[in-house]
Amino acid sequence: MLRAMRASLWIAAWVVVLGGAAVANAQPREEGSPQAVELGPDEEEARAHFNLAQLQYRRGRFIEAAQEFEAARALSPRPELLYNIYIAYRDGGDLAHAADALRQLLETDPLPSSLDREHLGARLEALQDQIREREELEARIAAEPEPEPEPEPEPEPPPSSGPWVPGFAIAGAGAALAVAGAVIGGVALSLYSDVQARCVGTVCPSDTEGDRATGQALTITTDILIPVGAAAAVVGVLLAFVLEESPSQSVALQVGPDGGAVVVRGSF
Repeated sequence: MLRAMRASLWIAAWVVVLGGAAVANAQPREEGSPQAVELGPDEEEARAHFNLAQLQYRRGRFIEAAQEFEAARALSPRPELLYNIYIAYRDGGDLAHAADALRQLLETDPLPSSLDREHLGARLEALQDQIREREELEARIAAEPEPEPEPEPEPEPPPSSGPWVPGFAIAGAGAALAVAGAVIGGVALSLYSDVQARCVGTVCPSDTEGDRATGQALTITTDILIPVGAAAAVVGVLLAFVLEESPSQSVALQVGPDGGAVVVRGSF
């Protein structure tokens, strides 16, 4: 909203300026071009500035023309030169200097017969109104607070890929191994109990050798499965919350007679 109001005020300011310039450019047709000034033979330098001022005015260089008219008036203080200074500054859009020259001209007494005091007074009032309107508009523009910069949008958080799903598979497989090891261990203990019940001291019947061998094998299997399964369960849970899921990753749970291992392949 503030930005729109500020833009509208600037547009209005330019309308006033351009409107003033348009009026100024139209006024030479109403009031004529700078007047000719009769300079004496001993005023060659003033005449040189005057001729240059007229040339600059015809070229549309109104401010330069006004400055040359001022240089001529510094050497030859004639009222007509004040009129020409007013015309040149007015057509150049410098209303303040134009009004100042016109005010000095109206203070001259008597005025040259080619100039009308009443008409020039009305022109001075019009110039003062334009200057006042421009100053009021510039003051309103200066009083407008600067629009606050729009806050930059916060960066979006990176998308979360969630837990690494294969890690849960590893944890489940490890738990299953540990349970299987516990079951096998129970079977081994049952076989050992049966063998011990049939033995007298350290002497056992010959038909218990098979059960004894089976119990030993099951005990070895239990010793492998339970620690490997427990380790796999722990590792699987950790991997699930540390790694991001990737299609290039693969998991393998290897168990052998000499032990077991969890193998994870891929890029992390």
